[in-house]
Amino acid sequence: MKKLLTLILALNFGLSLGQTTTIPDPNFEQALIDLGYDTGTPDGSVPTANISSPWYLDVSMKNISDLTGIADFTALSTLNCYSNQLTNLDMTQNTNLMNLNCSNNQISSLDLSQNNNMSNLNCDSNQLTSLDMSFVGVGLYNFQTLTSIGNPNLTCIKVADSGYSNSWAHNIDPQHYFSNNCSGISTSIFEDRPQTEKLTIYPSPMNSSATIELPEGPDSYSLFIYDVLGNIVRTVENINSKNLILEREDLTKGVYLYQLSSINSSYSGRFIVK
Repeated sequence: MKKLLTLILALNFGLSLGQTTTIPDPNFEQALIDLGYDTGTPDGSVPTANISSPWYLDVSMKNISDLTGIADFTALSTLNCYSNQLTNLDMTQNTNLMNLNCSNNQISSLDLSQNNNMSNLNCDSNQLTSLDMSFVGVGLYNFQTLTSIGNPNLTCIKVADSGYSNSWAHNIDPQHYFSNNCSGISTSIFEDRPQTEKLTIYPSPMNSSATIELPEGPDSYSLFIYDVLGNIVRTVENINSKNLILEREDLTKGVYLYQLSSINSSYSGRFIVK
């Protein structure tokens, strides 16, 4: 029986040593070879046993377009992969990840909802339209720094607790805001009618108040302010003055949309509260 048990253990050990991880991008594999996780020349795979224990990996500026295989870095807590050619980055299996720098790539969508230990993220200068940071547990309350500037097509950053997320140290584009619902809203209510003058709102982003310069003329206007879900959060009726002072009051940090309407015209746009 002892011999049989020894044989089984030896076979399992041998199988684990023989497992490989597919690495389709030769530049990624070459970077792993340079770091000592593989040998020879790129052949499309690396020994899984060699990459299952490293906690730190820096493969920045290696002209990598595909990080397939990163899922088998199961102990990874810090990944630097900035300044490559990545269009996709799947970190859902790297649940120990704490620090990620994937800036200066071409990533359009980033899902970190399974990375509950996250502390720091730098994803600036990408092509993000979707960023999911709705992790819970340790990551929610231990997260420290977010940098996402240079992503002009990104607006809503999905989080588990938008109120708490506003306390993070972050360097983000003016149109970025945190919400636990980034499903979007209907824009039909904001379709512009013919306009003779563009509205000016300043300062934007606003802190305590902002000034809205209204069109000249005899019209009386009504102002409707909507949150990003399309809910009316404030209404101001019978506006006749040239300038309207909009007080912040109960408006929380984020992006808001407005519609200014009269019998003859309608204006719409957005402003930011910081």
